[in-house]
Amino acid sequence: MRLNSEFDRRSFCKFGAALIVEFCVPLRGRAQTSGPETGLRANAWVTISADDKIVVITEIPEMGQGTRTADVMMLADELEADWATIGVEQAPTLPEIYKHLHTGGSGGTEATWMPMRRAGAQARELLVTAAAERWNVARTECRAENGTIVHSATGRHFRYGELVGTASKLPVPPLDEVPLKDRPNFRFIGKSMPRVDTPAKVDGSAIFGIDVRVPEMLYAVIARCPYFGGDLASCDDAAAKRQPGVRAVFRVPPIGFTIVAPDVGRNINVAAGVAVVAASTWAAIQGRNALKLDWRKGPGAEESTATLRKALQSQATAPASVVVMDRGDTRKVLQQSAKKIEAEYELPFQSHATMEPMNATVHVRQDGTIEVWSPTQIPEITQSEIAALAGVSPDRVTVHTTLSGGSFGRRYQFDYAAEAWQIAKKMKVPVKLL
Repeated sequence: MRLNSEFDRRSFCKFGAALIVEFCVPLRGRAQTSGPETGLRANAWVTISADDKIVVITEIPEMGQGTRTADVMMLADELEADWATIGVEQAPTLPEIYKHLHTGGSGGTEATWMPMRRAGAQARELLVTAAAERWNVARTECRAENGTIVHSATGRHFRYGELVGTASKLPVPPLDEVPLKDRPNFRFIGKSMPRVDTPAKVDGSAIFGIDVRVPEMLYAVIARCPYFGGDLASCDDAAAKRQPGVRAVFRVPPIGFTIVAPDVGRNINVAAGVAVVAASTWAAIQGRNALKLDWRKGPGAEESTATLRKALQSQATAPASVVVMDRGDTRKVLQQSAKKIEAEYELPFQSHATMEPMNATVHVRQDGTIEVWSPTQIPEITQSEIAALAGVSPDRVTVHTTLSGGSFGRRYQFDYAAEAWQIAKKMKVPVKLL
């Protein structure tokens, strides 16, 4: 299995002749045909090149849940592909084309189940038709098998790459009409297949957000207010600025509920703090450690584990605030019971502690365009939020979705990208916030 970390126009042109099959990945897998007659723009596609390489563009961000492998399994099974020839690429953040750039609630595989299978089947049918034309035989005499089309009667075969020129000139069969496999005939689906991203993660070539490096990039960390709703009262940054490698120290104002259009608001939840920008993350951390800070605690001053426990215990015996179901009279039954068993269950707050620390790299350019590199599960939402904060249209913001080292829902937020934008806007060079 081949996994490319870069796929640009130049790389694409190197393929030469190729069969490109467009297909639509609608929300939650609702099938739609793709093509100019429907007005839909394809948001994902598979490319088969003359050298037998197959590249699948996938929208769903990879956070360690295996979505890239699942997508490849679905498409390759219907395509009857040679597993070793398939690569996968992350789709660019172009929401006008790609309609499923985010993932959450374990819905990624469900959303792509039918579109990926149909795309593979569509490509397979084109290749079968192309082979039949080349041999001047009936389609029914041909079958797809492990990256080749075989003529059953004679055993002759074409590699997929040999057929792309002919197949690319054929009428494309509608996605919702291509025949799909029956479950007993699956080769990859339901089987234990090697994950497509394992080799790159083992040899270190996989690019996570924390691995991003761009020219002139600086590094930043933030000393944040430790109280919900609190704010910075004073900051002595003299010692921090003397730390080797520190380039700047400045306040980062809070971003809360912002109005971006009439009657439309966003709660971004960026806490107040002090940013330290340096030539390396280590230098930035040392600068942050040298800060002398005084915080206004605000309304969360007295909040603690003990006060939260007390509030919950009080609420547990208070009148119901929300009634989901009202059946019978449980209070009366409990009061009349001769024997009662009582137990108290308590769970602490659970940190969404990702293995890869939260990070984002942002470059705010002089021409007003913004470029973001981030391990996010919501690239198109990050794009729209940064655009709203900057007061520019979303097409002025480019978001590159990198691999993510875990998420657990934490990367469904965009506060860390917003903070990186705040810092990069002031520094006028690319800044990675860790």
